[in-house]
Amino acid sequence: MSNNLGFYDPQFYASEALLVLMKALGLANTVYRGYDATPQQKGSTINISGPGVFTATDVNTATGGNTQDVKAREVTITLNKWMESKFTLTDKDLTFTKEKIITDHISPAAYSLADAIDQDLATQIKLIPWFDNWSSTVVAADALKARKILFDNKAPMSDGQLYFMLDSAKEAALLGLEAFSQHQGAGDIGVATQVNGYLGKRYGMQFFANQNTPALTSGTATDLAGAIDLEAGYAAGVTTIHVDALTDGSTFKAGDVITIAGDSQWYTITEDVTLTGVTEADFKIYPALQKDVINDVVVTIKLAAGSGLTKNQCFAYHRNCIALAMAPLSDMGNNLGARIGVAVDPVTGLALRSRIWYDADHSSVKVGIDALWGKAVLDPALGCRML
Repeated sequence: MSNNLGFYDPQFYASEALLVLMKALGLANTVYRGYDATPQQKGSTINISGPGVFTATDVNTATGGNTQDVKAREVTITLNKWMESKFTLTDKDLTFTKEKIITDHISPAAYSLADAIDQDLATQIKLIPWFDNWSSTVVAADALKARKILFDNKAPMSDGQLYFMLDSAKEAALLGLEAFSQHQGAGDIGVATQVNGYLGKRYGMQFFANQNTPALTSGTATDLAGAIDLEAGYAAGVTTIHVDALTDGSTFKAGDVITIAGDSQWYTITEDVTLTGVTEADFKIYPALQKDVINDVVVTIKLAAGSGLTKNQCFAYHRNCIALAMAPLSDMGNNLGARIGVAVDPVTGLALRSRIWYDADHSSVKVGIDALWGKAVLDPALGCRML
């Protein structure tokens, strides 16, 4: 095969792949998105501006009132995911039209990246401390449990940015409920749901099913009550607490939850803990302590999925709960043994790179579609896991 790369337009295919990516994203299409326009590499740290925070104040015509600075929450995110989908174009492939290459190669490659981004973003769900449980037989009121938690946590309820991600079992259960898919319970919207299988918007939340809904395995324990064990207590802001008065042999998993007497905030355990020959341990928590706690305050551990059980984590949330950040990859190697195109969507901040090069060792033409991203929880109070 001759080393002729002129038939392939990397910029065109990067743009086409980006369109596929944007359509294929599930969870990532519904969260806050940040973007750094400067080309970055894996491990780079970028700062994105989160949603602004304001406080209403009294009007004072004499002084002009209180003009607030824009308190845009700056969030630091590490771009720690760099993934690609790479394939070889055969002699036969090289005779195809651009449309055929898009259908057979570019679209599947972009879809695989969308799937990877979605799976990675879903790992943030177990950092959300607030959770409730579905009934053994799903009822419409189960969805309202999650809505109530979001309401009580002061999530914006009327800006059209509430979502509810479901696994296949819960989608099937809701599709069978009168309130979701029958005319007598949901009117014409229910009829439409029967026709297209799309749950749509209910109770102010946009419902959607996601094949990447993550599972959670909880620890195994019967004694779920302990106490803060530090004579001086802990100041607000710490992320590790020592808890005693537990039972030897207990295990606690990342994603289980801690509550502290006198503190309305719930905290997620971020690293597994196993008690072997001891009845106390350090627990890493998220978010950081919201208030000071004194020694011997009662700590309660909640096994989110149930002792030793594994359950899927459906997820109700506001858009500003989790952030996805992307940055373009460099095109520095363009025309230095490869042809490179970078496509960025200015509205969403999503970015992809397309590369093509001749592999002399294997007498073939290689194509790679790659992306760089990172993720973070912006506000854990804006989400609720339903297990």
